[in-house]
This record gives sequence, C-alpha cells and structure tokens, in this order.
Amino acid sequence: MPSPAQQRLWFLQQLAPDSPQYNVFRGYELRGPLNVAALRRALGALADRHVALRMRFPADGGVARAVVSGTPFDVELPSTDLGSEPTATDLAGEPGWDAAATEFARLWTARPFDLARDDLIRAHLLRVTPDLHVLLLCVHHIVIDGWSVPIIDEELGLLYANRPLGPPPAGYLEYARRQQELAGSPAAERVLAYWRRRLAGAPELVTLPADRPRPRIQDFRGGLLVTPVPVDVTATLRSFAAAHRVTPYTVAYAAFAVLLARYARARDLVIGVVVAGRSRPEFAGTVGFFVGTLPVRMDLSGDPSFLAVLAAAREALFDAYDNDLLPFDVLVDRLSLRRDPSYIPLVQVIFQMLVTPAYGTETRWGDLGSRLWGRDVSQPATRFDLEVHLLDQADDDMVMEIGQAAYRAGDPPGGPAHMVDVGAYLDPVGETGGGSVAHA
Repeated sequence: MPSPAQQRLWFLQQLAPDSPQYNVFRGYELRGPLNVAALRRALGALADRHVALRMRFPADGGVARAVVSGTPFDVELPSTDLGSEPTATDLAGEPGWDAAATEFARLWTARPFDLARDDLIRAHLLRVTPDLHVLLLCVHHIVIDGWSVPIIDEELGLLYANRPLGPPPAGYLEYARRQQELAGSPAAERVLAYWRRRLAGAPELVTLPADRPRPRIQDFRGGLLVTPVPVDVTATLRSFAAAHRVTPYTVAYAAFAVLLARYARARDLVIGVVVAGRSRPEFAGTVGFFVGTLPVRMDLSGDPSFLAVLAAAREALFDAYDNDLLPFDVLVDRLSLRRDPSYIPLVQVIFQMLVTPAYGTETRWGDLGSRLWGRDVSQPATRFDLEVHLLDQADDDMVMEIGQAAYRAGDPPGGPAHMVDVGAYLDPVGETGGGSVAHA
C-alpha cells in the first residue's frame, strides 16, 4: 500500500504524465580506475537494501497500488563515451568536458517516468577518459526525498568499495502502513482540531505578480535560478540568529515572510515549510518519500517590526512542528478545502533551508575519488508557484535555489539580488528591531 504522500504524488504525476517535475537528479564525478562491474553491483545492492527503490505504482480503480520487485534487483547501467559525442569533440580530459556532460545529463534527466511500468531509479555512466567518469542517477520523487540523498551518497560509496554497512534500516512499507493507521487515530483528531483553528479564515491563495493568466490546469512548467548568497549576508544571518537565540532558519523564514508580504500585497499568508517526516529513529537511515509540508500561517498586520515578525515566526513554526502528525494530503482532505486544478490547495509558496554537502568536496569510494557533480543540471519545472530553497553547504557557504511557475512575471520577487538580501531585514534598531513590513 502506498503512503498517503505517495498517493498524492502519484495523482499529481497523472495530471502531467510527460513532465519531469518530480525527477530527482544526482551526479558523481569519479576519478581513478573505475570497476564498472563493482559499480553495477553497488547500485543493485543499494536497491536491495531500500525497498522504496524497487517500487512501482500501477493504477487500481483510480488510485495507486504499490508493487515491489524482488531481490536481487538489477539497476541497468548503460554507458556513453563522452569523447565520441559530437558536442564533446576534443574535450575529453579538458575543462570543456563538463559542459558536454551537463548538456547530456539535462536531456537524459528530462525523460519522464512511467510510474506503472518503469524502474524508478535510473543510472547512466559517462566516460570522459579512462580515469574520469561521471555517474548519473535519476530517481522519481515518489520513492525518494531530500533527506534520502545523503544516505544514497554514503551507502553507494561504501557498497562500491565493498565495505561493511550496518543492518538494513526499517523498510518504507512499514512507514506507509503506520501512516495509514495514524490517519484514523485519536491523536490525528486532536491535531486536526489544531489545524482547523489555526487555518480558519486563511486565504486560499497567495497571489503573486504575473504577466499572464494562471493556467486553468497547473502545468508545472517553470524556471530555476541558482545563486550564491553573499558571504556578508550569510554572516549577518548567523550572527543575528545567535544574538536573538533562534536558528538561522527561523530568521531566514521571517525575512522571507516580510518579502512575500510586500510582493503579494498581503498581510495574512500561508507559507509551506518542508519537514523531514522522520520523527521515529528507526527510519533515520531509510531511503523513501518521507518529506512533508506544513502550512504555516503568518499574520503581519499592523506594520510590525522585524523582531515582532521574528517572534511570530518562531511561535508559528514551533506550533506547526508540534502538530506535525498528518501528511499534507490527508490534512487537505480532512479540512474539506475547495479544490482548484490550477493550483495546489492551501500552499502555493514553499520555503526550505537544508544542510547539504558542498559540490567539489571529495570523498573516497575505495580507490576512487568521488565529488558531487551537476549543479547546473536542472529541470525547467516547479511544483508550486514559488519555491525558495536555502542550501547551507559549509561554513559561510550558502546557495539559494528559487523556482517559479512559468506564468509568473520576470525574475522571482524583486529579482535575485533582492531575494537574497536577507541582511536588509536583520539590522536591529534599539529594542524594536529593524525593518518593518511596510518598508521592506
């Protein structure tokens, strides 16, 4: 049985079956003498270890049914000699290979999955030189989330090097079963009562500037901007958070709420925040689709100072986390919200801050050096009207990814420079804090 979140994602994919909006890409630059057979075995062993990677989802009476392939599972690993590609002529071994590999990966990753028939993990190997390869992975989001990716990074390297792993973690099917049981429990009713109170009278839609009408049916087309956050802004964010005894995430979320209020011309907002969905420790090392969305409501009426916004954000986030029991799709159903095929109910804007490894950091896969690769491989799709992901990579290194729907106007609100200027809202003035909503 799929989890409620998988059911929802399956339904959304049916609305746009040819869209790659839920394709998750990961690339590895491998330097050294590659053992292709060992790499193929490692990919299969990874899927054997994590049942989610062996799932498919045929339709059964208009809903998804989960089918699990047995073990040992074979992950196909076709290869391409990049040096023989027309776009890569004379580039093998030179810096220019990266552009050719990126173009290949973009086209390869854009191929949609058939959730009923396809294996939902794909791999492809690019050969640049005898001692330089690029491993491409593409996994459908219905069986993976952002917290799963570091698990794959670590375990794939250990499996390739034939190093021991701990016992297999709890399986995703057990999580799916618990989620189904939880939906009808007394605890779920208590949580539902909280959300009914908290979201009573909330706006159905955050309306952002657009240069054309919203499509009648959400088509998930969009664009992605990736931009580094200036070091001085990152330092301000961290120091301001430390001075006020809150997390950098809370400060960044509050600053984003101020920006959104200005550009949406609204003071009552619902902003979706992403949660790991792994509250039970036995699932900490499990690959699967656990991630959830919480609809956090912010009231910025009365022209509050930034410190007032920060306090409200802290309280709203804590309350939401304390009531993180029901999957988002179950919450939407139980609240009997009006459905409109042109937008996702309740949450159209997402904000997330995630700690991720930095590109270029080398790890060892036995006698291979491995680096994360493919920062510029992205899909022109977005699942919401606006998604902002703040990636905390190392020390003072932060990167912001901003995705927006295709019907939206121009750059993300205020343009990329304004979006990342978090520091403009973090300069306290006396005891009241700096920057009000009206002057953001």
